[in-house]
Amino acid sequence: MVPANTFDNVQGEFPIGFFIWNTEAIEKFKQITADVYNFEGEFIGEKKLYGNLPESINKWIKIFDNKSVKGIGFMGNPSPDFQHNNQLYIYNLKGIEHFEKSIELNNSGTFSNLNLDANYFIGKAYLLIDEKAKAKDHLQDVVNSKGSYYKKAEELIEKL
Repeated sequence: MVPANTFDNVQGEFPIGFFIWNTEAIEKFKQITADVYNFEGEFIGEKKLYGNLPESINKWIKIFDNKSVKGIGFMGNPSPDFQHNNQLYIYNLKGIEHFEKSIELNNSGTFSNLNLDANYFIGKAYLLIDEKAKAKDHLQDVVNSKGSYYKKAEELIEKL
């Protein structure tokens, strides 16, 4: 195993391993021991690798990446690898921007109940980032128009 930055165009601090095995033999391994080398190619130790692992974190995190579900934030996870692991983030304002855009585009009045629902979730998102005045404005719209979340919006306003 060697540091990833040993190779051109690879960024990040993670190991890369090269292993050779007989592909004719079908067997699961429980553990192997790999030699570890530094950037200069000097042996610096050993690392045990295990084969009987649970599902990867990349599969787990995709459970929360459902863009069709209404939420109060946006999760950016563009690349499912260690080289880009610093690009994973959760952003509250992105969710607010999405809801505000849906209200803007839905100006026909046909689906005003959806706009009120969006206002409720925008209000909750603003509460999470401690923007109480903005939260109250959006929640008050829900209460005034008797949206489907108006009772919950009233309760939140009372707590402000």
